[in-house]
Amino acid sequence: MNLTRKEIEVNIDGEDYIMAFDNRSIATYKEIIGKPFTQGYSLLLQGDDEAVLDFIASTLRRKSEPDKPLGKEVLEGDVLFFLTTLTNHVVILISMSLPDKPKNSKKSKR
Repeated sequence: MNLTRKEIEVNIDGEDYIMAFDNRSIATYKEIIGKPFTQGYSLLLQGDDEAVLDFIASTLRRKSEPDKPLGKEVLEGDVLFFLTTLTNHVVILISMSLPDKPKNSKKSKR
């Protein structure tokens, strides 16, 4: 699967970061949760705090190192800060990454 990278710029304590959702963040997410991505994604969509925090850890990167997710550095930091500050960004990043409905799609009749 080749995922088109989506990014959101964030500033934390005067330092520039990005949240990027791409193949590297999926691999990092799977490594952190120790499960297939789809299982973690299901919890993420349910708003599970741990899943949201794991997703933040998998997508948050210093702007100077855009290909290196912070990973466990986030999990060892102020997790309440990350949850309260970046949860909305997680929702935006996921919605940006979802495929658009085809314009000429037909509704199936049952």
